[in-house]
Amino acid sequence: MMGQPVPFDGSLDRATDRLKEDLSVRLAGGPITVAQIHDSVCAVVRLMRAAGVPPEKMLHAVKNIMQEGGMVPIGAASRLSTGELDMLYPNMVTWCIQAYYETEPDPPPAG
Repeated sequence: MMGQPVPFDGSLDRATDRLKEDLSVRLAGGPITVAQIHDSVCAVVRLMRAAGVPPEKMLHAVKNIMQEGGMVPIGAASRLSTGELDMLYPNMVTWCIQAYYETEPDPPPAG
């Protein structure tokens, strides 16, 4: 199923799988956009919030998902350009916090 988005059915497990897949495809140079990753991150966070997961545990869990999806710490080897990797990781953390505390969803970023 590599390269195809995982359908989102509203469950946390499916949302988590979708985020991992989106990251894996993007990191391999595939056609997943930053906007798709934004949507996947926000879906996971919203489901965790709805399940009563505290924000600090949500952030820790999403960082683990990011690593499982192939994200590596800043400065480690990656197929993405350093600039994109340096921006994607902190942006994802910011999106997590925004999605957890949002009252209305923000539009996804371009790209």
